[in-house]
Amino acid sequence: MSDLIDAGESYETIGQMYGLSASGVFQAAKDFGLTRPQLSHKWALPWTLAAEHKASKVAKYLRDLSSLAQGKEIRETNKVTAIRWAEGLVSKDLDIDYRRDEPSNEESPVGGFYSKPASKVPGKWHLKSVLDKAKRGVVQNL
Repeated sequence: MSDLIDAGESYETIGQMYGLSASGVFQAAKDFGLTRPQLSHKWALPWTLAAEHKASKVAKYLRDLSSLAQGKEIRETNKVTAIRWAEGLVSKDLDIDYRRDEPSNEESPVGGFYSKPASKVPGKWHLKSVLDKAKRGVVQNL
């Protein structure tokens, strides 16, 4: 199993090979010290998200940008899409924010996330900060 984990196989794929669930494989890998380091995206997603918002496109884009900022390689299409989305908002001087009770809107059909005018106070433009760190991570990873 360690060879499969080292080769980058998903826990789900390994589980199918051994008749286990993905969480069972993860637990076994954790018990034997074989787990992959987990990235934290809390800095890019500083809100406590409602369950229905965790899989939204905005949450995914922010996690993808966070992964890039931390030097993780992700699918090229995911990278391009997340960067293009963030650049589009930043170019319009917009930031992203979150409220659990935010209704469905143009930015997030499931609600929760919404765009707002960006703060001009240094360090307070969240999306621009995440985007800038993601771009630096991509350059360092070349």
